Amino acid sequence: MSYALYSVYRATTQEGVMGYKILNISEEFRAKYTEREGLEGPFFYDGNDVLYYDPREGAYLDPRTDQYLTYNEYVRRTANV
Repeated sequence: MSYALYSVYRATTQEGVMGYKILNISEEFRAKYTEREGLEGPFFYDGNDVLYYDPREGAYLDPRTDQYLTYNEYVRRTANV
């Protein structure tokens, strides 16, 4: 069993909430995504989703497609946290 910390920002109340959620991520899946030079992460989300953050680009990277997400795409993919 894996643990992941997450941060949620609620625009309606203008407050940040910090907490944790237990994610059921298999060790085989975790082993596929290791640290990458110049990127932060990997960050695991529900539904076996994983993203890296590129501080130079200021955007999240999907390692399966090697494409950066727009902010709206990031919010949609991580909304179920």
